[in-house]
Amino acid sequence: MQTAADWKGKIKDLVVGYEPRNVYNGDETSLFFRVLPSKTLTVRGDKCTVGKLSKERLTLFIYANMAGEIEKPIVTGKSACPRPFRHLDCNSPPVNWRSNKKAWMTSAIMEEWILSFNGRIKSQGRKVILFLDNATCHPRTDLSNVKLAYFPPNTTSITQPIDQGIIHTLKSFYGKFVLQSLVA
Repeated sequence: MQTAADWKGKIKDLVVGYEPRNVYNGDETSLFFRVLPSKTLTVRGDKCTVGKLSKERLTLFIYANMAGEIEKPIVTGKSACPRPFRHLDCNSPPVNWRSNKKAWMTSAIMEEWILSFNGRIKSQGRKVILFLDNATCHPRTDLSNVKLAYFPPNTTSITQPIDQGIIHTLKSFYGKFVLQSLVA
């Protein structure tokens, strides 16, 4: 808790000179996209059984700025061109799609994205700061227009804005849309 409190004081110094639209935070999360809700409503006397939960997952990298603008996420799956994208151009899906054998975020995927993000920010003539946790896939590199700042170890759940409700809200909306599509 003391480390988190010290970090909150340090953040004020790090963001001096940056507008809210130039202060970004990003983090990964897993999405078990075939898992149905674990709670249900039943009629008294009906039997409710639980089956084996699906372990098929995607890894999402969600990032947004302090002004509330959420950017197009990076979604990592197992397939280079999944079946739902068969009618789309696999090189330009509605998300930044990447793939690897385990559907995990890797340092290669992250480095490719961070260089692309830096180029986009540079073309807009902006300088931004991006806060990340200390995951091994996050690059430790110097960029021209993106300053990388890292949260202290073991404090992201209480100091990182993306972990303070944005990811939970996204997963809640996803679950709602899955249930709506099943009912429809």
